[in-house]
Amino acid sequence: MWCGADCSSLAQPETHPRCAVCRTELRKHTSGEWTVHLCGEGHGIWMTTPVLERFERFHESVRPQGRKSAKADGAEGSESNERQGVSLSNPHPPVLPEGVQDATVAYRPCPECGQAMARRAYRKISGVIVDICLGHGVWFDAGEFERVAQFLRAGGIEASRRFEAMSEARRERLMRDLGFFRHLPKYGSHFF
Repeated sequence: MWCGADCSSLAQPETHPRCAVCRTELRKHTSGEWTVHLCGEGHGIWMTTPVLERFERFHESVRPQGRKSAKADGAEGSESNERQGVSLSNPHPPVLPEGVQDATVAYRPCPECGQAMARRAYRKISGVIVDICLGHGVWFDAGEFERVAQFLRAGGIEASRRFEAMSEARRERLMRDLGFFRHLPKYGSHFF
């Protein structure tokens, strides 16, 4: 029963993130300045927002060999900048993970707060659908983190910025032309 006393000074029990799939406690894994939480059953990886932002900045600062920055050669978004890595003419369409037969959508609970997370295409053109809690971080199902890292190594952040700079109508045409909506119901493109 509530007595009206101020409980803010009382120690709160330490909570540990739980797997978004099996709800077991996640194992903390630290390597240098990177800390992620792993499911012991192999269901996925939990990465907090600040860690993901550092991870993206790291990959943005380390360009693939031979790849120039769009700003460095003064032709932002030009075809010459899209020779290697991810390009707007060749983004990665969404694919089902290997062995998955059904595209049933499951809204996973946030490992930290337990609320249902939003499902979004990471950086819109990566082809990887991740689960996002806006207040805490991103859940990567098994195999998704590796695909996101590959996308980032290939210059995905730069390509996603060029994609965002396009008009909405042009983005929709590009996505349709590349087959991004072939596995979705025919009720529009409100997914981005």
